[in-house]
Amino acid sequence: MNNSRKKIDIKHVEAFHKGDINSFTAIYDFYYDSVYYFALHFMRNKFDAEEIVQDTFIKVFECIDKLNNCNSFHCWLFKIAFNLIISTQRKRVKQVHLNDETNLEEIIEVADNQIEKLNRKEIKEVIKEEAKEMPIVMSKVGKMKYLNDYSIKEISNSLNIPEGTVKTNLFRYRNYVKPRLIKLGYDTFEL
Repeated sequence: MNNSRKKIDIKHVEAFHKGDINSFTAIYDFYYDSVYYFALHFMRNKFDAEEIVQDTFIKVFECIDKLNNCNSFHCWLFKIAFNLIISTQRKRVKQVHLNDETNLEEIIEVADNQIEKLNRKEIKEVIKEEAKEMPIVMSKVGKMKYLNDYSIKEISNSLNIPEGTVKTNLFRYRNYVKPRLIKLGYDTFEL
């Protein structure tokens, strides 16, 4: 029931405010897409946006009696959605995804505040610094993968070592790097 109108007919809000559940359905149908795309803009993830929509309408359903002025429903609804977006982002931690097929562009998911850009230079510096302490082959494999985005096969061909050896060295390399990243506030895990 998504119309070209941006606000729902106030009669539905007033009826729902008085306890008419059918009016809630009309409100939900009217606003679902708008709240979804609003949440998606900030969360940048369909799953998270859907969760925000669900939580928003649950909150609306539970708190409709706290709405003082039915004419302000539209703003009230989006304020609820925005507050849920902010609280969801605050609960999250920085996460670094590391596995054999990860490249630097995929390494970081900024979950605590997806609006800000993460400083990838910090990650690269950790990778470079930790590589100094590693055995030469492990260091080369890690730098080729995480600094130069080489594939497993490309590393294998370039260093003339089996792909299994590349994967083993990447596994060990990640275990060297993880403690440093954790100290910097990144939550690391393997996929």
